[in-house]
Amino acid sequence: MNYKLWSNQEIEILKEKCLTGNYSYAIIGQLLNRDSVSCQNKAKQLKINNPFKSAKKYNTDKNFWIPNSVSCYWAGFSAADASINKHSLNCYNYRLELSNSDANHLERFKKDCKFSGPIKTSLRCNKFLHSRVVISEPQWIIDLKKYYNIIPNKTLRLAPPNLENEYLKFCYLIGYIDGDGTIHFDEKRNRLSIKMISSSQEIISWCHDLIYSKFKKKSLTNKKNNHRLSTHGYPTLDVNGLRAAVLLDYLIKFDVPKLNRKWNQPKINLYIEKMKNLYPSFFIE
Repeated sequence: MNYKLWSNQEIEILKEKCLTGNYSYAIIGQLLNRDSVSCQNKAKQLKINNPFKSAKKYNTDKNFWIPNSVSCYWAGFSAADASINKHSLNCYNYRLELSNSDANHLERFKKDCKFSGPIKTSLRCNKFLHSRVVISEPQWIIDLKKYYNIIPNKTLRLAPPNLENEYLKFCYLIGYIDGDGTIHFDEKRNRLSIKMISSSQEIISWCHDLIYSKFKKKSLTNKKNNHRLSTHGYPTLDVNGLRAAVLLDYLIKFDVPKLNRKWNQPKINLYIEKMKNLYPSFFIE
């Protein structure tokens, strides 16, 4: 009996305020002389998304994910180790969690994206300390999907990034190796091995095609290391021996925030120098 019909002017104000993402339903209700529940129900009926998050306390660079060398590196790292989580109606946050031993890498990420919030630490399985950042910025969710196909529940359906520039593709690859790859010197075979693994066949195929488009002939045998399934059934790509040395020597030169423990190993550095002395024509300046 007391229902108050919505005027066209009220609906336009509701749309305008919701789309900015800067107004809660409580504030919009005050502007329209309505309660917050009425505003939220009307927005839902009209399928209007309001990305406002009342608990947003920290700042970050909202345009951080526009492709450049640093953002593409972190996108590759995020494709491996980050997640997009829904925390309320139509609202998502970005979460990056690492072992506490790599907390300094989170500090670098926090600096690069200008995040003013804290790095939080907690105990997992009552055994392992993990550090994490959780960032709620609606533009991030849009750009991560637009440029890098990083979406909620991405584990089995991660698609390659939407990048055309070769340099930026390799920046992404470096980040992916840091997140879901290993750089290892095989003592038994006396050779370098770079391995990438994923639950997504599509992203492993993309890594394979990118590497072999540039390093197809960087091997004594020109044998192609096709991607395979690991012993646990996950799509895997291995690059070994001379080709791995050429690839690693090339990627080391990229000015992106690499994990030092992976990219600066004395035995691997010696192996690369040995291959350079034996086969200098294979290496790319």
